[in-house]
Amino acid sequence: MITVSNSGLVFSNKENRRGYAVLDDRVILPQAAVNKYGETETVNYALSNIALDIYERLDIFRSCSPIFSIVTGRMNYISGMEWRITQKKKVEDEIVYKIKFAKQIFDEFKGGEDPRHIGISVKAKQFIARYLPDLLPDMANFDKSLFRWSTKLRKDIGNRAAEIEAWLHKPSRNTTIENFLKILVFNTHVHGIAGVYKKKSEFSNRINELYTLPGGSVYPRAKIFVDDPDGFIQVIDNYKAQLFDTGEAAAISFAQFDTNDFCLPLDAIVNNISEILLFERRAADMSNGEKYPEKMVVFGQTVPFGDLGGNGESFQMPLPKDEQEKIQRTVNETRKDAILIVSGHGTPAVVDISRADTFNAQSDRIRMLREQIGNVFGASNAEMNLTGTDSTNGRESSQTQERKDREKGIYPHLKSIENMFNYDIIPNRYSEDWMFSFEMSLSEREQIEMWKNKLESGLFSVNEIRTMDIGIDAFNDKQFDIPKGATPPQPEGDSVAGADADGGGDIQNLLKTMGG
Repeated sequence: MITVSNSGLVFSNKENRRGYAVLDDRVILPQAAVNKYGETETVNYALSNIALDIYERLDIFRSCSPIFSIVTGRMNYISGMEWRITQKKKVEDEIVYKIKFAKQIFDEFKGGEDPRHIGISVKAKQFIARYLPDLLPDMANFDKSLFRWSTKLRKDIGNRAAEIEAWLHKPSRNTTIENFLKILVFNTHVHGIAGVYKKKSEFSNRINELYTLPGGSVYPRAKIFVDDPDGFIQVIDNYKAQLFDTGEAAAISFAQFDTNDFCLPLDAIVNNISEILLFERRAADMSNGEKYPEKMVVFGQTVPFGDLGGNGESFQMPLPKDEQEKIQRTVNETRKDAILIVSGHGTPAVVDISRADTFNAQSDRIRMLREQIGNVFGASNAEMNLTGTDSTNGRESSQTQERKDREKGIYPHLKSIENMFNYDIIPNRYSEDWMFSFEMSLSEREQIEMWKNKLESGLFSVNEIRTMDIGIDAFNDKQFDIPKGATPPQPEGDSVAGADADGGGDIQNLLKTMGG
C-alpha cells in the first residue's frame, strides 16, 4: 500500500520494511511525474546537497578558465580514446573446456565392453561432433579440428563485435560516439550526473537509439527504504516531469556518496571560483596600464570634505550628495600616473588613498586556488599544466604521467562509462556476453612487460595472451593452452575413471550437457 505523508512524501506502508535509505525526509521532495505508460505518479527525489542552479554552473564553466580547461580536456581525452567490444572470456573457455574434457572421457572409455562405458564414449563423441563437424571417426584430427573451430569462432566473434561497434559509433541519428562521450563527461563534471535515455523499438524491448538528457535535469528517484524501486526523474521548468525506470534510462554520477545523493564538484569550490573571477577582473582592468589613484595632493587648508588637520572633527562634516558623488567619481577614476590632484590654495597636503598592494600576494593565492580546484576534480599535474615545474618532477616520463591521469582522475570516469555500457545498454540490445572497454594506451615496451608478467604469473597461457590481449591467432599446439608451471585440469589416465567411480561430478555434469 502506498501512502502520502502530510509533507507530501511518498512511502510504502508495509509493516516489515527494513533498512531506511534517508536521514531526513525534509530533504526529499515529492514530484508528480509521467511514466512511460502516460500515467501520472507521485514520486520522490532529493535536492539536499545542490547549492548552484543549472545556469550558475554553466556560467562558471564558461567564465572560469581552470574549470573550462579541466572539463574540456577530459571531454576531448576520453572521447578520443580507442575502445573495443570483446566477448567475455568465460563463454568460449567453457565450451573449449567441455570439448577437451569430452575428448578425455572418449579416450578413456573407448573400446570398452561395458555397455555403460560404451554409452558414455558415444555420447562424448556426439557432443564433440556437435562443435567439430569435420572430426574423423577415430578423432585422429581432433587437435587440428579444434584449432579450426576456435579460429572460426574467433572470426564469428569478431564479426559480431564489429556489428556492435558499428552501432555504438553512431548511437542515434544525430550524434556520434565521440559527441556522446563528450556530453557524458561534461554533465558529470559540471552537473554531477549524466542521464541517458534508451529509446526502444515499438515492437520489441530492444534498444534502438541512445540519447543524452540535458545536464542538470535528471535526478535519481529517492528511496525511503533501501529496496525501493530504482529510477530517474527529469525535471524541467514549464514542462511536466517525467519518470524513467532503469529499463528506459541510465545515469552515471561524478561521486554518489549515498543512495539518494550525489556530489557536484562545483559546489565544493564555489568560493574559490568567486575569488579567481574577482582577481581576473581586477587584472583585466589594470591591463591597459591604468590603476586607481594611490596618492592625492590637496592644495589648501580647506578642502571640499573638511579640514585634514586638527582633531579631524571637521573631516566628518556632511557634504551635499552631489559633492559626495563627485568626489567618489574622482577618487575612483583609474589613471596611469596614479596621482590625483585636488586644486585649491595654500600649503599642499599629500593624502595616501592607495589600497593595500596585494596584487602579488593575490597572484600567489590564485595559484593555490587553481591547485585546490585540481584536487577537487582529481586532476593530475599534466591536466593543470604543471608538468616540469616545481610542482612536479620533470624527470617523470609521459607514460608515467598518463598512468597517474588514469588512476587519479580519469580512470574512475572510464570505469563508470564502461559499467553503464556493460550493464545498462549492451545487454538490452544484444546480450550479456559482450563487453565494452577502453584501450589503455601503453608504450610497446610496457605492453611487452605486461604480457611477460601475465605469463610468469602462471594464471594465463600463451594462447590466452595471443588471442585476448594481442588479437592474433593461437598456436596450434596444446602446450600453449596451459599456463606456465600448471598441469592440465584433468590429466589423462585413471583419474577420470576414478572420479566417475567416486561420484564423478564433472562427468555427470558433462553427461547432462550431452543429454545423458
